[in-house]
Amino acid sequence: MEQLLSDRLKDLWRSVDQNQLSAEDFGTKQEHGLDEYRSTWKQALLLPGHEDLQESLLSELGKYFACDDLGEIRRRCNDAVSAMKREWEQAVNPNDAESIEQFYDDTQSYLYDLMWWHSLCDDDSPLACVTALHFAQRHGCRKCLDFGAGVGSGAILFALGRAGS
Repeated sequence: MEQLLSDRLKDLWRSVDQNQLSAEDFGTKQEHGLDEYRSTWKQALLLPGHEDLQESLLSELGKYFACDDLGEIRRRCNDAVSAMKREWEQAVNPNDAESIEQFYDDTQSYLYDLMWWHSLCDDDSPLACVTALHFAQRHGCRKCLDFGAGVGSGAILFALGRAGS
């Protein structure tokens, strides 16, 4: 049974510590492993007819918000964190749970932020879902709970990866 990427990388780094592998070779192997995970992530999330993950997610947001201008959607994604901060400061009383709940019910910025994060443009941390999928597959998991599912990318990955198959 193939090791999870995190375990392979840990073993490879031991080889660097023992001077059996150069840091440069480690980086190459790490990037290769991450590319495999990126490909799995991308294939799960791409809309039909798309090849680029960022473009696909922008298109999906455009359809959801009925906006054909992908440049505008990209701008909203790039501005999402600062927009959320402004909205939070204007609308939320941190001591009032109802105002916090209302913020998350009403804000659109959070959707732009989450979708952009899932495009892997800022970092690869969403790939932890691929590790979770591989772990579930190794252990024959048939069901899963995506707690705090966000925009549902992890659930889509698991549904297409059929954790138990």
